[in-house]
Amino acid sequence: RGTDHANHVQERPRCERQCDAEYEKSGLTIADDIHHELKRIARVRNVSPTRVANDILRLGLAHEARCDAPPRYRQRVFELGKPLVNPDHSLRIAAALEDRETARELKAGK
Repeated sequence: RGTDHANHVQERPRCERQCDAEYEKSGLTIADDIHHELKRIARVRNVSPTRVANDILRLGLAHEARCDAPPRYRQRVFELGKPLVNPDHSLRIAAALEDRETARELKAGK
């Protein structure tokens, strides 16, 4: 019986033997419809079904990784209304406030 199986495998086209060998190495059982679609895509792209399967699996795994990633942080924005002072002079105002605070501290003896 083992000899019949070996002869059967040898009679099949090389690409099918190679494709089956790759799937058998991984221990995956692939549904017939998926297997046929992989072979169809491989024919269209003129590459091996193994390469097509690996490319598709990589795409799927990358998608899963993106889905599993935590959501991006989004800063909430609030409308604060019109500014009370002209923002063009904000550095001058900040310096004046700092000078006032320094003068107060010097007066208090700090």
